[in-house]
Amino acid sequence: MKFLGIDFGHKRIGLAVSDDLNITAQGLGFVEFINIDLLISYLSQLVAERNVTCIVIGNPVNMSGRESSGSEKVKNIAAKIKEKLDISVKLWDERLTTVSAQKILISANMTRKKRKEKVDSLAAQIMLQSFLDNFGNSRRI
Repeated sequence: MKFLGIDFGHKRIGLAVSDDLNITAQGLGFVEFINIDLLISYLSQLVAERNVTCIVIGNPVNMSGRESSGSEKVKNIAAKIKEKLDISVKLWDERLTTVSAQKILISANMTRKKRKEKVDSLAAQIMLQSFLDNFGNSRRI
C-alpha cells in the first residue's frame, strides 16, 4: 500500500505521500482549492504517478474529540473523491497539525512568507506520519 495524505486548509490543500515501506511521510507541497472537480482531476494524476492505493484525509475534529463544523465538509469531499477515483479513502484526526507545523517552522527561523508556503504541506506530512505510525503498529504481531 502507498498513502497520499491530504490536509484541507481554508484556501490551500496540503499534500504528503508515504514512502514505499510506509515508514515516513514526505511533503508534496500544496494546491489552491478552486473547485472539487479540479481537485479530483489533480488527485487522479497524483494517484497514478505515485502508485497510491489509499488516500488519508485529515478530519478537523475539535479538541474534545467531537466533529467540527468542517468535518461534514471533509466527509462530503472524501465521499466524492472515493466515488470518482474508486480508491480507498480514510479520515484521520488532524488535531493540532497546523499548530505543530507552525511551531516547527518558527523554530527553524523561517520568515512569515516562507512559513505560509510550507505550513500546509508540513501539516499534511505530520497528519500522514501520525496515520503511518498507527498503521504500522496495527500490522505488527
